Amino acid sequence: MRSNKLNLAVVGTNFIVPQFIDAAVRSGYFRLHSIMSRKIQSGVNFRHSNGYDKNVVVYDDIRDLVNDEKVDVVYIAPPNIAT
Repeated sequence: MRSNKLNLAVVGTNFIVPQFIDAAVRSGYFRLHSIMSRKIQSGVNFRHSNGYDKNVVVYDDIRDLVNDEKVDVVYIAPPNIAT
């Protein structure tokens, strides 16, 4: 495992995002740094319901996320329709 993990930000909170985060973290290359949601409370609920650390930053403005110098990698989760 790497000691210098990349800080991962995710844009979106759809059903696939926790699976992506889990795979990224298990790879040993990434740590979850931040979540971008249209509403802060939705992002906080997503963070809590998936058991992510309370120190994971939640944004509701994409400009704040892209200006966060600690973010190394961004995963953009487009809306999906479960069939």
